[in-house]
Amino acid sequence: MNIEQEAKKYRQDVEKEFIKELNTAFAETERYILKSLHNSDERESSLRRLEEAKSWCVLCKDRHGVR
Repeated sequence: MNIEQEAKKYRQDVEKEFIKELNTAFAETERYILKSLHNSDERESSLRRLEEAKSWCVLCKDRHGVR
């Protein structure tokens, strides 16, 4: 395997790990919100904003990459 292939595989592995950790963090936060807050419009808004934040993170990863 040449250096370019190794670099590409490394970047793919880093991105997979990023997505895995991101999903874990957001899932835990979502569970915490659902467990802690009463069913309300504000709670639903919080969950929508959480999903929006996750989407922005993925967009940033796609556009700029992961450190």
